[in-house]
Amino acid sequence: MASLKYEDIYLKGYADGHEAKAGIGAWFAFYNARRPHQALANRTPIEVWRDGVTGALGETAVDMTLVLRTSLDNAAALPMPTAATAAEECLGIQERWNSQASN
Repeated sequence: MASLKYEDIYLKGYADGHEAKAGIGAWFAFYNARRPHQALANRTPIEVWRDGVTGALGETAVDMTLVLRTSLDNAAALPMPTAATAAEECLGIQERWNSQASN
């Protein structure tokens, strides 16, 4: 993200990771909550997000917390790859690679 680099990291030259973590976190808070964005009709990203969640224009909004919770609840129903299926997939990729390389 160019804005982060040019508006924060390059200007401040953080001394260590702890300082960088705190400074970059503060920059993201500013960027998302207080800085208006021209591409968002001079609104902040958090305003746009809230409008989408609460339905500021009166339309039914999607509750992303419910979507995420439902997705996570259903994650157990998904088939989990085993080491054997992963190995078979790697062999398949290697075979395709070899056949393309020989052509």
